[in-house]
Amino acid sequence: VTGVGQLDPGSVLEGDDLAAVSVAASLTPGLASNVAAIGTTAGVGVVARLADGGEVLVGDPQDLEVKVRTMQTVLAAVDLSCLAQLDVRVPGNAVLTRDPGCA
Repeated sequence: VTGVGQLDPGSVLEGDDLAAVSVAASLTPGLASNVAAIGTTAGVGVVARLADGGEVLVGDPQDLEVKVRTMQTVLAAVDLSCLAQLDVRVPGNAVLTRDPGCA
């Protein structure tokens, strides 16, 4: 998880920090091994950067179980070459975009 500031012992995570950690904690071991970093982006929410390139826009931590299942299903079923983004912020309507400059 990137971007989480240093906390004093006994502190409580809130806001974007809590959202990013919640997403990281919800990943299955197989999915987690494909994620290089998890952080937040203004206006988007939580973003998971994939180890092989591309990113997954997760958004807020609501419906996290469904979003993780959607990530898992799409990433396992499609060719990941030239992947730019997988947007699962609306998990019933996942959108995959490819890098237009990739051949």
